[in-house]
Amino acid sequence: MIDNRGPSRGSYIFRRSVHNTRIERLWYEVTRDFGLKWKNFFLELEVHHGLDHTNANHIWLIHFLWLEAINTDAQEWAGMWNSHRMTLPQGRPCTPREMFCSSMIHDGPQGLTELFAEPMDEQVDEPAEYGIDWVIVQDRQYMEHHLLHNPQEWDATNPFSSAPPTLSHVPCVLLESPFNEESIQILQRALSERVDLQSRSMEVRRLVWAEALSLCDYLLRTQNAGSADVTF
Repeated sequence: MIDNRGPSRGSYIFRRSVHNTRIERLWYEVTRDFGLKWKNFFLELEVHHGLDHTNANHIWLIHFLWLEAINTDAQEWAGMWNSHRMTLPQGRPCTPREMFCSSMIHDGPQGLTELFAEPMDEQVDEPAEYGIDWVIVQDRQYMEHHLLHNPQEWDATNPFSSAPPTLSHVPCVLLESPFNEESIQILQRALSERVDLQSRSMEVRRLVWAEALSLCDYLLRTQNAGSADVTF
């Protein structure tokens, strides 16, 4: 946006995420409704059930066991959110899905061509205040949530400070399986026989983790027979 529209125009909110408090509120709802469940679950596995978040094999096992379940939770939550009615300043309450469809009808399909449009000749009064929802800024509950989960991103004493010294970055490394195809099939079959892989109970999922961790350690030792100190 800066390359195409020029600097100091407020085209891109290149500063603390408190400037986009509507998306902060959305993330609060995501965390409350299903994200916190998984966070607490993984923390419990770390404290009591042998999960090591620095062990690539353990992270691979989490993906193997629950990535699809986490994505399902996210899709279900998104479907719920897109179907809930929102109070609007003007007009009747609408769902996000209804607003999207209505905009497509009234305004036409929106593509990527606007990203390369010529900058508009407009006066930007105060870019630092662009996009701030002052009602949310004064909401203690939402702002405490923001501070708790974004301690490194902004100065709590100055929500209108400039861009952070570093950008947030979450590396997503494609993990390789420590097992060959035969071992993966054995793991899948053994787990299916011993635990309920389809259960959405976090209690059952703790049992799944314990069983899977034990099986993986055995399979890795078997697969690498003769190698010293092989552990999962």
